[in-house]
Amino acid sequence: MKATLYVYGAGSIGALLACGVLLLIQTLGLAHVINMPSLPFFSEAWLYPKIIWGGVFSLCFMLPFMKVNTLVKAAILALVISFVELFVALPFSLYKGALGLNVGILTFVFILIFNLLWALITGLILKLAK
Repeated sequence: MKATLYVYGAGSIGALLACGVLLLIQTLGLAHVINMPSLPFFSEAWLYPKIIWGGVFSLCFMLPFMKVNTLVKAAILALVISFVELFVALPFSLYKGALGLNVGILTFVFILIFNLLWALITGLILKLAK
């Protein structure tokens, strides 16, 4: 139980820090330079689901068949989560089309980068916590 709480907390903190990086990119005006899709207003309604799902998805770090390097595990999890978001959540729940193409052409790149950033931060937190 204790390990589960650590992993969930690390995923939530990882999501919070990844959202902070996105806020920093948007605040500095770099989003327009790199053609990043416009982010919604940084609010509790936008932030809370990311923190909760970050914690839930971080439980995948505990899977027994994932006994590989933390960076490899983070990359695999980021890809799996990105594919679920791109091919299930966006087209069927949010009605944004497959790969989020109704939102913008670079949406899939943004989702891949955000999930990779979350997974790397979460993996780093877990590695430091051991």
